[in-house]
Amino acid sequence: MGNGKITSSGSALYLHNGASTLVVNSQITGTLDLVMDSMSQTGTTPTIQLNNGNNYVGTAYVNGVIVRLNNTTGGGTRPSPATS
Repeated sequence: MGNGKITSSGSALYLHNGASTLVVNSQITGTLDLVMDSMSQTGTTPTIQLNNGNNYVGTAYVNGVIVRLNNTTGGGTRPSPATS
């Protein structure tokens, strides 16, 4: 994926990797959950590499892929817990 910003108008952004390595150079931004999935690959473990400093606020879900963070903020920002 190229440069620039990636966001979603929905509550989640899905990155499905059916190949060996998916490199994301774009910044992931917005209030969303990031879902990274292997598309049910068998025999290999796909890799998703996040190269940019991401500033999305949400939870990252990982299913069947290796995630490489090439930036200290590659995993985004965890939302603050609710207070009463």
